[in-house]
Amino acid sequence: MLVLLFKTDGDAKNISTYQENIKNTSLVASAQIISLAPATQIFPQRREADNNFALGVGSKELKPFKKQNITEPILSSKIIFVKDLESNKELLSRGTEKYWPIASITKLVTAIVALEKIGPDKIASISQTSIDTEGITKNFLVNEKYSIRDLIKIMLTVSSNDAASAISEFYGQENFINEMNLISEKIGMSQTKFYDCTGLSIQNKSTTNDLTKLAEYIIKEKPEILEYTKIKELSIIELGNNSNKSFTNINSFAGQEDFIGGKTGFIESSEQNLLSIFNYKNYKILIIILGSDNRFLETQKILDWVKVSYDF
Repeated sequence: MLVLLFKTDGDAKNISTYQENIKNTSLVASAQIISLAPATQIFPQRREADNNFALGVGSKELKPFKKQNITEPILSSKIIFVKDLESNKELLSRGTEKYWPIASITKLVTAIVALEKIGPDKIASISQTSIDTEGITKNFLVNEKYSIRDLIKIMLTVSSNDAASAISEFYGQENFINEMNLISEKIGMSQTKFYDCTGLSIQNKSTTNDLTKLAEYIIKEKPEILEYTKIKELSIIELGNNSNKSFTNINSFAGQEDFIGGKTGFIESSEQNLLSIFNYKNYKILIIILGSDNRFLETQKILDWVKVSYDF
């Protein structure tokens, strides 16, 4: 079996480290009222409260419940956001007002556009331009042919810039980037703009709020993307000569039973980024860390902290 390494954005850095280190009411005005109106006319907000009470709204806080006196983990990440997507409850938040280069997390949007605008069964050829895309790689050959589905899988598992470039070339790069921005607008990512399909551009910046919307959209509309991201060992058939190629996912969580899916990202200016979704007691826990020194180790620390800090 031939094992190949494709061009990445640098996402493979420091994986071994993780694996090793695992209006007030006036009383005077009230007194002047001779014929008392119903309380809900004097205090309209009371009507809403009474209705909510009758419906059971607000009478019970949804799980998970925060426990007391649990110290938050010490982390290097510049931005941290943790949310239970089932209850819509934020569990941890730091620095989320910042815009940040998201690097190869960009490829999640690339995958959406590829599926929605091209289709998974179309066949694309590899060009020299794709091979020359920045990154460290070998062995993508000119004129090799792959299905769009398989290019998406390669792009998401080993963060291949070559595969992302080949997908956008098939559609037309300028048109493809335009579609990325249109889909981000559709999702509601109002603070995000894309300038390339790989994430190599430092201008591909976003916020945790927008990335949360992206994750929620994928879960609802394109869950196959998450399925691709959690494949640990990937086998692909190159359609030109029917040869088999194998890849190992660079995401250390790939293959774990509780890992629903996610995407790594790294360029020098962004440091290490990671968007992950985990299943814990049938709750979907979204963890986004940006600007980390060790994204896998810190994501695991956060997940462990959530498990002891909240009652699910």
